[in-house]
Amino acid sequence: MEIKHKQTGEVLRKVDGDSLVGVDLDEALLRYADLKGADLSGAHLKMVDLCNADLSGSVLRGADLRAANLNGANLSGADLREAIVGSEHSLEAATLAGCDLSGANLEHADLRKVDLNETNLENARLMAADLSSAHLHAARLGHANLRNAVLIAAYLREADLSYSDLSGAHMNDANLIRAKLDHVEAAGDDETGPAIFVRADMRDASLRGARLAGCPVRLVDMRNADLTDTDFSFCIMGGSILRNANVRGANFNRVKLTTVTVTHANFSEAMNVDMPSFKKGWR
Repeated sequence: MEIKHKQTGEVLRKVDGDSLVGVDLDEALLRYADLKGADLSGAHLKMVDLCNADLSGSVLRGADLRAANLNGANLSGADLREAIVGSEHSLEAATLAGCDLSGANLEHADLRKVDLNETNLENARLMAADLSSAHLHAARLGHANLRNAVLIAAYLREADLSYSDLSGAHMNDANLIRAKLDHVEAAGDDETGPAIFVRADMRDASLRGARLAGCPVRLVDMRNADLTDTDFSFCIMGGSILRNANVRGANFNRVKLTTVTVTHANFSEAMNVDMPSFKKGWR
């Protein structure tokens, strides 16, 4: 079986047999490879160079991609369920910067410390995926399913998560500075609990119309954030900072604001606000 260059047709690698399932391609040089629709289930792809390769619609379920280079690759619609892409050690994590992972299935995938900067993950399925300490600067995650995903200490600065489902996601210590979380669903339902945002950094972030009802939002820095029409009902917000935040139309039903910093925030058009009498500096 031959793996060819997607543009020139040059043979990049010959593989014994007529299947790529479980194939050993560790450290192979496969830049610009044409692997569209290929079945690479369980393949050994550690340290492989698949930069700018076409893997759209491919099956990589359970594949080992640690330390692989997939920068700029097309993985749209690919099946990466349970794939091992990340690691607790940065040098062993794959790089997928600028990849197209739109519509890809990454359910239960290991994406710890993976470089996903500026990657397209729109409509991706990331349920229960582990993205701890992953790098997602300016990544596009609109309409992504992140239910029960782990994003502890993930770097999501300027990422777009608009309309994504974050129910049950662990966002503790995540960097969400200037991130866009408009209309995200984080409150959970009968099957999945609310997302957890403890110590997340949301300075200058946009959460317009976001549903965070019941979420632990403790020690979160939301200075200058746009919280227009955000639903904070029943949230635990102790120690959080709303300094100069836009809370117009935001719902604070049953939220205790005793230890929340509200300086220079205008609550005149917020809903269900029970502001302690000793609070100063708010409008």
